Amino acid sequence: MTAVTIIVRAAKGPSGRDVMEELLVSPEADAWRLLRSPGLVLGTAADDIITVDEARDVHVLRRGGNVAVQLFFTSDGPDVKNAALAAFADIDGRLDGESNRQVVFTIPFAVGFEAIEKRLAIVM
Repeated sequence: MTAVTIIVRAAKGPSGRDVMEELLVSPEADAWRLLRSPGLVLGTAADDIITVDEARDVHVLRRGGNVAVQLFFTSDGPDVKNAALAAFADIDGRLDGESNRQVVFTIPFAVGFEAIEKRLAIVM
């Protein structure tokens, strides 16, 4: 599997300017497989098969069976990260990305939203 990065439009910022995100992907026929859940592109998760149009917008062709959980914070970043790592461990959650104000986890869809929400209540 070859891993490459592509740049996509995640959103429009408050100023009207595009907010771009670099995604780690692998080629999949005429599309891309997300290797990690994005931190800003909503509605996508690791293992989704996507295409990217000329405007750099992402379109999901096929779901990969995962849920992306994006946690944003203003302080206590290490505490949030450590609490989330502990809370998601028993449902096979994995840390896919982090910055000084965000952590991104990938969790199998099969565990169900109730299990995910229960753990989010502990973390937040």
